[in-house]
Amino acid sequence: VAGHEAVKPANGFGRSADEAEGGINHIIVIADMKSRSINGLEEAIYNMGQAAPVLPQVWLLATTHRLNAVRNTLVQKLGTLDTLFVVDATHDKAAWSNFGPESDSRMRRIWDRGGARKSA
Repeated sequence: VAGHEAVKPANGFGRSADEAEGGINHIIVIADMKSRSINGLEEAIYNMGQAAPVLPQVWLLATTHRLNAVRNTLVQKLGTLDTLFVVDATHDKAAWSNFGPESDSRMRRIWDRGGARKSA
């Protein structure tokens, strides 16, 4: 699966869309690099704004770019075995790439508030 975005309304997590309009978006980037060097991905992250590593292959990014732009930029640095999960904490959204259909479906259900309530 090339990529997916799950969207939830912003309430209680991050700031509302109105507050972030034209401002800084707080993005968490999580990668699992197996087939390519992490250097290209890391360089692309740092080129999009202020960034800091949090854990191995996890970064916090403050950027004016929206979630899809961040994902689309970083996907170009992935190999076929590499996976990417990106969270926009400002808008309560997530996007991911290179997960299989089962994982993609499961993540979409979990990210969706209605799906999370049904499984609880």
